[in-house]
Amino acid sequence: MKRLRMIMMSIAALALVSCSAVQKTVSSDNAASLSGQQCATATNALYKAYKTAGKIDLSSTTNVSNILVVATAYNQLKANKGDASYRKAFTKGAVAAGTGLITAANAETFTNTLLNSTGLGNINTTNIKNNVQTAGTIITLLNTLKQ
Repeated sequence: MKRLRMIMMSIAALALVSCSAVQKTVSSDNAASLSGQQCATATNALYKAYKTAGKIDLSSTTNVSNILVVATAYNQLKANKGDASYRKAFTKGAVAAGTGLITAANAETFTNTLLNSTGLGNINTTNIKNNVQTAGTIITLLNTLKQ
């Protein structure tokens, strides 16, 4: 009877640990997908502004806000760059919110360009308006999406 009780307790503990691991993966994938969606939405807005003006106007509060969203997504992606599941979920999220601009055909290029970009790592509202490198980085990212 004691042995059966130990076996049952071991099975229950194993199930608890297993469920916790699955929940962590699902939670991470949801966060990655949401980050990809937010990044795509901000990128779409920046792309439209870039196509209209031919440049990224860093005096525009809307553009600065969208760049900060892209920078946040970049930081999250960079922090999880070794996690293939995170990256896949991020890319799927970007396609879901890409509204035709980010598609299955160019999503991997978009994600790679974002991940390998420089100038987005440590930006904030204080220094973004004076950061030419930030604008150049965003333009490079947008140019991967030319339609």
